[in-house]
Amino acid sequence: MEIGWGRVNAYVEQLLDKQEVWGSRPTLLRLEREGREEGIPNIQRSGISLIRLLLQLTAPKRILEVGTAIGYSTIHMAMAAPDAEIVTLELDAERAARAERNFVEAGVGDRVRCIQGDALQTLEEIEGPFDVLFIDAAKGKYAEFLQLALPKLKSGGWVASDNVLFRGLAAMTEAEVPDKRRAMIRKLQSYNEMLSTHPELETLIVPAGDGVAVSRKR
Repeated sequence: MEIGWGRVNAYVEQLLDKQEVWGSRPTLLRLEREGREEGIPNIQRSGISLIRLLLQLTAPKRILEVGTAIGYSTIHMAMAAPDAEIVTLELDAERAARAERNFVEAGVGDRVRCIQGDALQTLEEIEGPFDVLFIDAAKGKYAEFLQLALPKLKSGGWVASDNVLFRGLAAMTEAEVPDKRRAMIRKLQSYNEMLSTHPELETLIVPAGDGVAVSRKR
């Protein structure tokens, strides 16, 4: 008997509930609640737990994040990499301002710089190099974000891309995908193919959360 991915992911998330980080961080718990209530797409716990672990193993000094939202993943990364400076990009002005308040509340505001604007424009102005790149913004633009940001990533650095399986739809044929999702899923599938064949990257897609692609720059 096969067990569905959703059930497996729920089991993993239930185990994560037992870890200290979730019970002792009131700002993160509040942001999780607000994300659920307002439909803000925070990364799932198992996805950010994978990224936290990688950050603790690699101890980066500079992190570039594309897609801040209200700062949930940014705060997690700042806590997991206490020596890192983080530059995070957010299109929505209200969310960017809200995220900055959350950074201060979480005690990481001195290490995080939030740049508001279209990442396809602001990425061109940002100076590297970075040790880590995290992409979690408009899914249909992932390939463009990577193209602009990858030259700013150090050799040996790594990229994490969230939602690359998108509720499992990326593993389906076009006929199986709901009409309203087809264009976006085609772009995600193309992005996954690009990661898998990119001459500068070695990639593994991990079915944690909504699917996290982890790529190391050669």
